[in-house]
Amino acid sequence: MTELTHSHNDPTVVQPFTINVSDAILDDLRDRLSRTRWPTDPNNQQWRFGVNRKYMEEFVRYWLDDYDWAAVEAEMNSFPNFRTTLDDQTVHFIHVRGKGPNPVPLMLTHGFPWSYWDYRKVIGPLTDPAAHGGDPADAFDVVVPSVPGYGFSTPMRDSGVSARQTADLWVRLMRDVLGYPRFVSAGGDWGAVISIMLGHMFPTELLGVYVTLANFAPALRNRFESFDISELGEEEREWYEREWRRKPRPGQTTAPGGAVRGPQTEAYGGTDSPLALAVRIVDARRRSGDTHGDIESAFSREELVTNVMIYWVNDSWGSANRFYWHTARDPVVVDESRQPLVPVPTGIGMFPGEAFYVPRSRVERDANLVHWTYMPRGGHFAACEQPELFLEDLRAFYRPLRAGSGT
Repeated sequence: MTELTHSHNDPTVVQPFTINVSDAILDDLRDRLSRTRWPTDPNNQQWRFGVNRKYMEEFVRYWLDDYDWAAVEAEMNSFPNFRTTLDDQTVHFIHVRGKGPNPVPLMLTHGFPWSYWDYRKVIGPLTDPAAHGGDPADAFDVVVPSVPGYGFSTPMRDSGVSARQTADLWVRLMRDVLGYPRFVSAGGDWGAVISIMLGHMFPTELLGVYVTLANFAPALRNRFESFDISELGEEEREWYEREWRRKPRPGQTTAPGGAVRGPQTEAYGGTDSPLALAVRIVDARRRSGDTHGDIESAFSREELVTNVMIYWVNDSWGSANRFYWHTARDPVVVDESRQPLVPVPTGIGMFPGEAFYVPRSRVERDANLVHWTYMPRGGHFAACEQPELFLEDLRAFYRPLRAGSGT
């Protein structure tokens, strides 16, 4: 056990954490999967009615016969995992110190239905660039937390946790617990929302914000905004027409997370049935990843099962869905005197398979935009789908800031 002290002399205990799922949970999972009651699925070879039964039958066979949770668990435990408690909320995180002349603190935050494990491919290159063919001067100290109510940051406290409250927790974790007075925040989906909130609420603590989903209006105005194609600049419109508008996007067949259905309604199926949970996650990944309708062109079957496992073994599907409910009812109180609203240096990696598009002019309205990259491929789960593109763009975003600030 390691005890660290807040700057305000508030002791916070940080415990090294080992992932060790009990045999009882794994045996129960196997039993439930083996007794699956399959629905009929006529005329659904193209997934037009939703997730295809034949694919899921193969998925479950792999899960039961070939998937090796023990090996995945060992790989997870090869990273330095920790847990702490902030405001009665358990917070799990990976913390890997960089190897370089002056590593910059970087927090990577995941979304829904992701997990912290979606960043595993970029942690090594970010923390030890030289070992992966890079420049040691690009090193970061990397912190990858599980969002409250997700994965190993469970259970969610009874009063719930919103994205705004998570931004508060992340500053406390980085500044007060880990001793980083300033840091970079990056992410997609909820990770983008939280990073944008951090950039507005805590500009003195943020060295920069890098996001792969430019959802500034949902983060700061608690709403989505439509746009007209006439708002796009020439280069932007050319990329939009070539990469975005023509990108095949499998039709949405179910409501995303708890955004439409009540979060507790969503919780029952994903808590009682591992198949129901897997179907929801497979559906979301196929629709929102850059899959062209072929989910395993973007994600390996092991990656898909592991993401389902992280939700299942922690009973976190219900609390992850409640994160939507609490966030919608706890908006950021925007300080309009900060213009732009996110005054810290901001970078955007625009992946063509993303869930929705935000014009550059809207981002320039809301943020101190210093970096914008049109990506050739990749979708909503960018760091997992295209780790090399994500990694290089994040480095490129921060490299001039590092040189200019001396960090």
